[in-house]
Amino acid sequence: MKNRIIESLLALGGKKNKDNSIDLLSSGLLIVCKDTGFKYTVSELFFENDKPVIRCYRYSGPNSEDFISIDIHEKDFSNYEAA
Repeated sequence: MKNRIIESLLALGGKKNKDNSIDLLSSGLLIVCKDTGFKYTVSELFFENDKPVIRCYRYSGPNSEDFISIDIHEKDFSNYEAA
């Protein structure tokens, strides 16, 4: 399970460092949904029931107030990649 999480986080833009841990997603990282092509900006990473969740957003209109926010759960990590 740990290896699967690490592989998923690396696919989303995390980078392994010299301490064999992952410098994780940073706020502002752009990821893309493989199915739709929509690009999302990472706003935060948190844990829900000990599983990682990535909160992202994308603008959906001409105003900065028009945006869509989504939470990407571990089971869906493979559907996204770093843009």
